[in-house]
Amino acid sequence: MLIKITPIDSLLFRDGKPFTSGDSHNASSIFPPKPSVFAGFIRSKILMENFDGDIENTWKKLENEIGYKNEKYGKLNIKAIFLNKDNEYYLQSPLDLVKEKRVEENKENEEKKEKKISVLTPKKLNLDCKTDVAIDSLPFSPKEVKFAEQESGFISIKNLEKYLLGENDISLNHKCDFVESEPRVGIEIEKDRKTTKEGRLYSVEFLRFKKNCSFSVLLDEINFGNKGIYFMGGEKRQVFCEKCEKENSDKILSNDFISKLKNKIRQNKKIKVLLITPSYNEINKGNIEPEKLKNLLKDIGVTFVSACIKTEDIGGFDIEKGQPKPIEKLISSGSVFYYELNDNNKIDDLIKLNFKSISSKDSELGYGKILIGGW
Repeated sequence: MLIKITPIDSLLFRDGKPFTSGDSHNASSIFPPKPSVFAGFIRSKILMENFDGDIENTWKKLENEIGYKNEKYGKLNIKAIFLNKDNEYYLQSPLDLVKEKRVEENKENEEKKEKKISVLTPKKLNLDCKTDVAIDSLPFSPKEVKFAEQESGFISIKNLEKYLLGENDISLNHKCDFVESEPRVGIEIEKDRKTTKEGRLYSVEFLRFKKNCSFSVLLDEINFGNKGIYFMGGEKRQVFCEKCEKENSDKILSNDFISKLKNKIRQNKKIKVLLITPSYNEINKGNIEPEKLKNLLKDIGVTFVSACIKTEDIGGFDIEKGQPKPIEKLISSGSVFYYELNDNNKIDDLIKLNFKSISSKDSELGYGKILIGGW
């Protein structure tokens, strides 16, 4: 099923940095928010719609549907989170996209023509040197790109299908196409709510969504309840949410695309695994392949070639415990892992891994979801 969440007001999705007025007086919004924001939204909505006056009894009643507090998650299984613009779906762009870096002396001419986006390809290292990671290939840009710089943004499903088929004719959208920053300034007040505190001015960045822009969440069937207005993000800003009855995952990855992808992999036996949501994983020294991904691919029979990844830190605030969450490391959305397939008879099993999770925890909340492609 697909759930559409349309912001009515500007939204705030705080990053994990500590924030108190007077100390760190600027609070930024992350975009897009982490999968746990959407999981919390869905569980909270279902919980409040079924609240019978006793919160513990309500949790027990809904245990099979949404689990119990932070211990279980019931039927909840988020598979993907999209930005939605004019009814077209977008994901964060892969990290192995580059374009020609703008040279200052040719700046005027280069602004007139848009730079072509290219995809990195793993190539064997011909260097007699040791690296911290036990691999003999690294992703390189095409020869025609002399000075490559990473190109990031948001990729539509149409362009994502081209990317997963190993094509280079790709275009991206950017954050400004979906939201615009809306800073708000405030000042802390005394407990009597009549006087302000000296030196307690602060600024908070809200996000104002542009026309026809929303979120779409793909998840296993769940009793989501009624459509209507609910709250999301910091300060409980209003959104309109509804189940999309006429939408399904076929619009996400069409049968025609799957057929083309199978032929592509069958021809050259080269596959890539694209991370479409952040993932909890320990990156061990000397091995950048996540252990859960390695186990998922074990029965299919692949050889690890290389990777194009980055990591980030995540924190937050635990409302139930009333304290900050410990900082943890994530593999960022858009990270890519490259493999060679050993047996063409396993292609169907490989395609079944779409929207599976490689995260070491919270996979039901939407962390660590992957898509399969070719290179």
